[in-house]
Amino acid sequence: YKPNAPARLGLDEIYIGGQPRAIFVDLDTGRVIDLLESRTRKAVMTRLSTLRAQDRLQVVAIDLCKPYRDAVEAWLPGVTIVAD
Repeated sequence: YKPNAPARLGLDEIYIGGQPRAIFVDLDTGRVIDLLESRTRKAVMTRLSTLRAQDRLQVVAIDLCKPYRDAVEAWLPGVTIVAD
């Protein structure tokens, strides 16, 4: 599954069975793009790498947890990060 990147991506976490999991959301439509098994830097970077049309991405809204910030800064260096 390789979805197109939205213009505005939300990256957050939810807890399922007591375990944190990263969730990717298109902030314009509210559509869930993906729900990851974990919220590690590696898991987030792997998922970011599979998004098509990454040049469309303008903004990524994240809480400033280190794994999310590190993954976005490493994989998408030109994208604006907004703390939610």
